This record gives sequence, structure tokens and C-alpha cells, in this order.
Amino acid sequence: MTSKISCFDHAVFRRALKMTAPVWILYTLYELLLPLRLFSFCRGLSSGADNYIVQIEKTLLSYARFNASIVPFLLGGLLAWVLFSWLFRAGTAYFYAALPVRRETLFLTNYLTGVLLCAAPALLSSLLLWAVGAGFGAAAFVPAMQVFAAAMLGFLLFFSFAVLVCCVVGQMAAMPIVYVILNFTFFVLEAIVRHLLFTFVYGMPYSQSSTMQSFALHATPVLGLLQGGFRVATDWAERDGMYYMELNPQLEGWGYLGALAALGLQKRQYENELNEKKHAILASLSAGDRSYDEFIDAYVVDKDGRRVDGEDVFALLNDLPGTFEAGKFPIFEARDGRVVIPVTGMGLWGPVWGYVALEKDMNTVAGIIMAHKGETPGLGAEIATPKYQANFVGKTIFDGDKFVSVTLRKGGAKDPAHEVDAISGGTKTSDGVTAMLYNSLENYLPLLEAKRNATAPAPAEVSNEENVENNE
Repeated sequence: MTSKISCFDHAVFRRALKMTAPVWILYTLYELLLPLRLFSFCRGLSSGADNYIVQIEKTLLSYARFNASIVPFLLGGLLAWVLFSWLFRAGTAYFYAALPVRRETLFLTNYLTGVLLCAAPALLSSLLLWAVGAGFGAAAFVPAMQVFAAAMLGFLLFFSFAVLVCCVVGQMAAMPIVYVILNFTFFVLEAIVRHLLFTFVYGMPYSQSSTMQSFALHATPVLGLLQGGFRVATDWAERDGMYYMELNPQLEGWGYLGALAALGLQKRQYENELNEKKHAILASLSAGDRSYDEFIDAYVVDKDGRRVDGEDVFALLNDLPGTFEAGKFPIFEARDGRVVIPVTGMGLWGPVWGYVALEKDMNTVAGIIMAHKGETPGLGAEIATPKYQANFVGKTIFDGDKFVSVTLRKGGAKDPAHEVDAISGGTKTSDGVTAMLYNSLENYLPLLEAKRNATAPAPAEVSNEENVENNE
């Protein structure tokens, strides 16, 4: 045994390793799957593809969100439950109390063991991710280390909380239940309160509901980190005067991950999301060099196409399906007469969304920006690439006076005016995008038809002499 004033005891450490062996072995296997997954993605990615290096780095960084939320939530809870199980049984507690080891040493040894069991596999995985990325020509060291840092910060958050629950509860069966309940308390309570308010409070403003939901997500880290609190962002550069290329992929949300209790973080995150939405709207118009506030007029219309005042357009975008169900339809009108319509739907693995820009005739697609939450890289995820989105430019959503939208057709477009080629190997995503475009654009038909009629040329006047000639 080490001295009584030591902060680390080797005998306790070896015992902890044996007790937690199934947990850290499974976690190590999971971490080793990530480099294999990246290797498979890189092999399937054509080296001549647009943004080849950027796509590799983005895919690598995308692992950080899951590694900072779901994985540490499960791993931290399990390790705390096993490492501090001696608190739950009187016999084991007496055994440790009889050892010539200080209580501080006992606690710190178990705590540091948990940290080490997370850090070692995570670091090994990150180094292998770097090696795989470097093997395919990507400068992946910094992204790989960001994945490691995200995993450790997330683990420290959930593991520390789980240890606290162990110390407070002191009952083996109850600890996991209390741990899960406390992690989701804010989210569940917010959902209940929101449901009650919408049921019994007439005219409950949607902006208040959005604020409540945002607060609940921030107070529920395992969900907040998954749903935008920690995400991959890129810079954009103009290409050929029309398309935009992604550059410098990076992780955003370090402040949220490192200091969840910071009060000023919510405003900063909202501003980042707001700027991203503004940029996407301008990009759909190929107007990335313009000022959003000077070039775009944002407003809301009802189901009849009439303008509705007093609505926060960007707050409505936070839950666009709910906004559509409430009969509110945000729209962005450019100074040159073009409009941008937000669209939303479901892909194969989760939500897909975007912005469709229409020319002044309210028929021709001027541009489209699409994004997704979890479509398959190299397949359904292609909807988010500028190369694929360029296929929509010039398509029309009306066939004469009939609304037909734009269809993604498997096997190749047969109607060049209203169809584009579906994604090879991404049939479900393609079908989801087709439904998204039709269902979302259909909500705006009264407004589009009114604008089309307003811009349609007036019929030419026919003279009396021409009428006589026609009659003859």
C-alpha cells in the first residue's frame, strides 16, 4: 500500500480496472470503430470530388457531437455506478474503511480511474483518426484532437454528475434511475408545462414556447449537445460567381460544452444560428456579398397569403413543422423581387430542411440550399453539396397554371423542366426531399399566385378594326 497521504492507490486502481473491465472493453471497441468508419468513408469518396479534403475533415469532426453527448452520458453513468458501488453495500464500505487508505485517496483513485478509462481509448481513437485522415491527404491532426477534447469534456460533465448522484443516493438500484431522471428533468417538465399552457391559455405566443424549449434543451446537455449546441460549421467562399464552396470546417459550441451554466451563452448561440440562417438565405439567391438587412425583407403570411404583422420570423424557423401547422408561413423577399421560401421534411435518418429561391416570375428556381441532420455520407448527404443543389437551378414549379413542384426521379429525370436526377443510392432521402419541396411550397400557393398575377403582362388591347377583321 502507498502512504496514507497519497492521492492515488495502486491496489485500489487494479481492483477498479477488474471491476470495470466489461465497460471499458466495450468502450474501447466503440472508439476503434470510428477510424474504421472514417476509412470506409474516405475510400468511397472520389479524390476528384469537390471539397475532397473538407468532406473528410467534416466527417471526422461530426463524430465529436455523439462522443460529447450520448457516449459520455452512458459511459459516465456506468463507470460511476461500478467504481463507486462500494458506497451502496455496507460490507464493501467496511472493507474499504479498514484499509490504510485515506478517504480522499480512495475517492480520487476511483475518480481518476474513470477519467483514465475514458481518456486512453479516446486518445487512441483520435490518433488513429488523424492517421486515417493523413493517409488520404487531409491535415486531420487538429480535427482529431478536437474530437478527443469533446469526448473528454462531455465525459467530465456526465461522470462528475453521476458520481455526485452516487454519493447522494447511496442505493444501487435507485442510482441509475435517479441519474436518468435528473438528466432529463428540465426537458420533461418543459414539455408538460408547454402542453398545459397551449391547452388552457388561449393565444399562447409561439415565441414564448420557443424560448422555453431552448432553455430546456440548454438545461438538458445530452439533448442540447445533439440538437445544435455542439456542431460542425464551415466558412464559405464564392466559386465561379455562382456556387459556394465550404472551407475550414470547425466545431462550434465549445463554450456550451465547457460551461453549461454560463448565462450569456444562449444569446451568443442564438446569434450564431441567426447568422447561419441569414447566410443560407443569401446563398440561395447567389447574393453572399450583399447585406442581409439591406437586401432582404422578412415577413410572415397566413394560409391565404395575407401578411401577418408582429411575428418573429427567425423564432418561427426554430420549429418550422409546428409553424406550418399553426398556419404561419415565413418568407424572405429580396429587393430585386425574388423570394426565398423555407422548406422542411424528413429524410431517411432524420429531418431535412432548406431554402428555395424563386425568380421574379414566382415559378423558376433561382437557387436552393439544403441541409440534413443525419443522412448517410456519400449517399443521402449529397443533398447538402453545392454540386447537387446546382441541378435545381432553372427548374420550374408550375406547369402552366398547375403547381407540380420539383421531383427527384430515380433512374434519371424524364421531364427536364420539373425533375432532377435522384441521388444514386439515396432513394429514401430523395423521396423525402421531393415530399419536402411539394408540401412546403404548397403552403405558399396563394401568395405565389397573387404575385404571379401581379407581374403577368396585361393583355394587349385590340382595335375596332382588328375586331371587324376577326369577325369576318
